[in-house]
Amino acid sequence: MHTPIHCCKDYGRRINVIILNANEMPFDLPESLKEEILNELSLVNWNRYPDIYCDKLRTALGDYVQKEYEMIAVGNGSDELISLVMRALMGYGDRVMIVEPTFSMYSFYAKLNGIEAINFNTEDDFELNIELLKKTLNIKKPKMLILCNPNNPTGNCIEIEAIKDIASDYDGYLVLDEAYYEFHGASGIGLLENYKNVIILRTLSKAFGLAGLRVGYAIATKNIIESIFSVKSPYNVNSLTQTAAIKVLEHIEVIKGRIEIIKSERERMYNQLNKMKNLKVYPSKANFLLIKSLNSYQISEKLNLEKVKIRYFENQSLKDFIRVSIGSREENDRFIEVLGGI
Repeated sequence: MHTPIHCCKDYGRRINVIILNANEMPFDLPESLKEEILNELSLVNWNRYPDIYCDKLRTALGDYVQKEYEMIAVGNGSDELISLVMRALMGYGDRVMIVEPTFSMYSFYAKLNGIEAINFNTEDDFELNIELLKKTLNIKKPKMLILCNPNNPTGNCIEIEAIKDIASDYDGYLVLDEAYYEFHGASGIGLLENYKNVIILRTLSKAFGLAGLRVGYAIATKNIIESIFSVKSPYNVNSLTQTAAIKVLEHIEVIKGRIEIIKSERERMYNQLNKMKNLKVYPSKANFLLIKSLNSYQISEKLNLEKVKIRYFENQSLKDFIRVSIGSREENDRFIEVLGGI
């Protein structure tokens, strides 16, 4: 089995390559913040194993999301937590419902853990029929439903009231993947007060710009968090990553400023791309845009030749689409320039 994650072939040689295919933050941390982190890292005992439970990082994340640290589990990226949640709460042969198109790793980890993935397809322009979904849940009775909100790769969102409506009518586990939450601002975290079956997944890879350090976290009831701990490997998040993540969370104002830049660039990109012929650009609440074109493969190949890396989808349902991450203004301008010349 191979992972469906698509990596840039030039990751080892990033010079003059514009990376807009993985929804990363285009800006590295400020040098002053990196210096603070490096100073903290010098105090870490590298010869000792890291904190198994990541208690200090969980406390920092708890302050950020305004929840008790006992309601938080940390993973080696939110990818690990997708797998851990399935292993903790489901058994071999159980079923998980996935709303397509969405993040490919849900079905990957379902298969890896012996869980049957049931696809529920969205309608025209990726609209989710809530009533039909509820009916299908009652018929199929999957043990878990995963909703990516904002959704990758479409960028659209489900209103929180609609999610509440689903949660009210569903007794299985409802996983809300909020990897792109910071670019939107609306969260289902408030549902945890009344719905004990809700699990929120988030990451520091996107808005926080820590993709290289691999930090994801889950927010749920204390009982669910304990179940996650019961199946995770010890020492899954190293000491250096824990230390760096805590320090970055202390400088949330830096992150918020960069998020606003991405949101502004997202709207500028959307408006400029909408002026181009033979393209359909979908509104987005994440840090990327989904674009439909009958020439999507040719566009991808031409951009690749020009050292602009975007996401082309090989699966049949998205064969006419490309996804472009929001980069720096200069990167975005280069993408538009090359695209305009095709």
